[in-house]
This record gives sequence, C-alpha cells and structure tokens, in this order.
Amino acid sequence: MVLSARTKAYVYLGITTAIWGVAAVVIKTTLNYLPPVTFLFFRYVLNLIFFLPIFLVWKQKNHIKLHRVITLLALGSLLSASLLLIFFGFQQTSAIEGTFLSSLSPIFVVVSGALFLKEKITRQEKIGFFITLVGALSITLLPYLDTTVNPLQHLGGNLMTLAYSVIYSVYFIISKYLLNHKHHPMEIVFFTIIGGLIIFWPLSVWEQYLINAPLYHISFLPGKAFIGLYHLGAILNKLPLGAWFGLFYMSIFSTILANWTNIKGLELIEASEATIFTYLQPVVTFPVAFIILGESLPAFFLAGALITALGVYITEKR
Repeated sequence: MVLSARTKAYVYLGITTAIWGVAAVVIKTTLNYLPPVTFLFFRYVLNLIFFLPIFLVWKQKNHIKLHRVITLLALGSLLSASLLLIFFGFQQTSAIEGTFLSSLSPIFVVVSGALFLKEKITRQEKIGFFITLVGALSITLLPYLDTTVNPLQHLGGNLMTLAYSVIYSVYFIISKYLLNHKHHPMEIVFFTIIGGLIIFWPLSVWEQYLINAPLYHISFLPGKAFIGLYHLGAILNKLPLGAWFGLFYMSIFSTILANWTNIKGLELIEASEATIFTYLQPVVTFPVAFIILGESLPAFFLAGALITALGVYITEKR
C-alpha cells in the first residue's frame, strides 16, 4: 500500500511528537544522576560525535564564509541559553507542566515573527495569543495553589520553562531568516552544536567545581579548563546505565532522529498544520510521567490547560 504525502507527514510528525513527549521524563530522571549543565555538555559532545562525519561529507562540496560562522555561533549561544532554562526548569517543576508550557512555542513564534520579521498578525491571532497567555500564566502560577510543593521553587521552574518557549521562538525566527537568506540547514545545525559546546564546557566545569569544591580547584585559565575537562571525563566512568540511557536518548533520538522526522514532516505539509503536533506532546508526556514519575494532574492545571487550548484553537483556526 502506497501512503499519501499527508499520511507520511503524519507518521513522521507523530514519531517526533512521541520522542519529544517522552523527552521530558527522560530529562527529569537523568537529572537524578547528572546536574543540568554537565548533562547538556555531555549531550552536545555526543551530538558532535554523531553529526561531525555527516557535516564533513557535506562540507567537501560546500564553502562556508567566516561572517556566517560568527553569526551561527551566536545563534548556537542563544539556543544554549534556552536549553539551560528548560533543563533547570525541569529540575524544579513537573514533567507534565514543563512539557505543556514548552509546547506553547509555536504561539510565541507567531508573535516573534510579527516583531522581528514584520509578519502580519491578524486580530483573531491577537485574541488567541492573549487567551493562551492567560492560560499559560495560570498554569505557571499553579504552585501557589498546591500545598504539596515548594511554591517558590516550583514557580521558578515554570517561569524558566515558559521563558524557554519565548527564547526558542526567537531562535526559530532567526533560523528561518537565515534559511531564507541561503544558509544551509547543515551549517546551522553544526555551528549551533559548536556554539553550545563553547557555552557548556566552561559552565559545566564551574558546575562541577561548585559540587566538588573540596576535591579540586578550577579557574577559567586554559590549562585549568582542561583539568576540569579531565574531571568531567572521569564522571563518565561512574555513570550508571540509567544516565547513559538518558544521554543517548537525548542525543540520538531527541536531537538527531526527532529533528530529521520533524523536517521530513514539514516538507510534506504546511508548517501551520504541522504545529498542531507540537501541542500534542503533553498528551504523550502525561501517561509516561504518571507511570514512571508518579505525577498527576490537579484540577486547577486542567482548568488552565483548557483556557490555553482555547487560545491555541483560536490562534491556529483558519
């Protein structure tokens, strides 16, 4: 049986949704073994190992200009900032709330497109965005209604996750602009990884210094940074199987496979239709988080989710 282009797109995007929906639970469980920045550094190292051969093959037939490298490294730093927010956010909030808030990024993409690319935003989209924002803020402020959690810590996690959606939308719009100006996806992905490593290396060394301060002393002098890298390498020898699973899942499945299936899906249907799958990620996250993490949905979360869903529907309705 030959599948239609739309059916293939749904399959690709369904796989993407499933992988990214499970990712929140994987992140939270892996953070039990690795602190956030160290987790991100090791993840990006694996990303580079897997992606470098592909990039080198592509580069043999393509030339990259220096000014593009600087721009792309800056873009990678922006993405790194957003990832730091969501990893620290997941450390302090639930996987369900974190995934729900981070899945709102397409709404912020619409607003970012209007601000930075002067794309037209309709009255209906403005109303939908306002309702979505009300729903998202109500979920963000939920910790003050939940007596079972530390409200300030949980609130901080929700705010960081929501901030991730905003910053990622800016990253997405800049990437879109670069693609429209003859930047190849291959160079964007590669230098995003390099930019991330430049950020995460010193920060992960510093993070390990804070955790193991009595054991060794590290400054940001080049030689000392390599000593810190040695200590980071020593951590890998002590990681349990669960931590390795988290690292490989986030590198191979969440980064490489999910981005590939997402691009394949976007090639076959309109981007506006594809964004619907982003909103379905919490549907995948909830049963997995319930089974593995024992998380549940309080009534006030459902109320906020319904308000947000109404805003999304109005914004995306054609």
